[in-house]
Amino acid sequence: MDRQESWWESRAARYAALALLVVLLLARVPYAGTHMGLSRDLFVAWRIVHGEAFPMQGPVLNDTIHLGPFWFYVTAALLAIGRTWLGTVFLMGLLASIQIPLAYLVGKALHGRNAGLLFAVGLIVPNWASIEWLLPSHPLLSTPCDLAFLLCALRYWQRPRLRYLCGLAFVFVLALHAHPSNAGLVWIGLALIVWAWRKGALRPRDVGIAGALALLPLLPFFYWDAMQGFRELHGAGNYLGNAHATGSPWNVVRLLTGVAYGGTREWFGQLLGWQPGLAAVATIVTAAGGVLGAFGLIAMARDP
Repeated sequence: MDRQESWWESRAARYAALALLVVLLLARVPYAGTHMGLSRDLFVAWRIVHGEAFPMQGPVLNDTIHLGPFWFYVTAALLAIGRTWLGTVFLMGLLASIQIPLAYLVGKALHGRNAGLLFAVGLIVPNWASIEWLLPSHPLLSTPCDLAFLLCALRYWQRPRLRYLCGLAFVFVLALHAHPSNAGLVWIGLALIVWAWRKGALRPRDVGIAGALALLPLLPFFYWDAMQGFRELHGAGNYLGNAHATGSPWNVVRLLTGVAYGGTREWFGQLLGWQPGLAAVATIVTAAGGVLGAFGLIAMARDP
């Protein structure tokens, strides 16, 4: 006989816990500050709402390339609903808060409901991404896009269906629009494609459909850049070939080291003001947790 489910394990309790976490995230919205990027976004959105502009390129990323106008039109939709500056910023926070249910679904797909709740709770802990809520702009969608990508990746790994592959491709491009650092997700996607191909579950037609879907958010930008003689694409190529540029392939090792260790040390040492020795120990402990998690994923992949 199955044991009786306790209240805490009920669906209502899980939904209540997730709702509480969303409220805790939204509690950061009143502390959001106005900055030049947000002012630009809302100005462009205001012009879209009033039919004065229909941009074909988005905000400039790393002073190098614009990509598509996805964020501007999302902001315009939020402005049309929120009506005011504060209402729009609140809706931005509400849109970004979908990371809570997404984290729950990722953890549930990976290891069960308890893991999903723990993953969602982890997003509330003060971290580097907390700054995105203080200076809201398109990076606010990085975490939701990353989690949506991981959810599609897990679903595709469990059942290699076309819809999950399309989700992977489309969300990956949206994640790039949120922040160019999300380009690192490509390695997860490529690994899954190779895995599906070796398993015989990947058809060329599926790759073509997913690739075409991924191009949709970029089509306005490609058209605009073509009218400019592909000036920005040439500039992006020169940037990637520059050994002194942060995002250049020549600096992959330094960049990964900074992401895995340097940023965390900066958080403990500079933002929290901890002593250098204590900050170093905290950083090493945090990094060790990531390493153990990676080994755990490998072990689970070998023996689900």
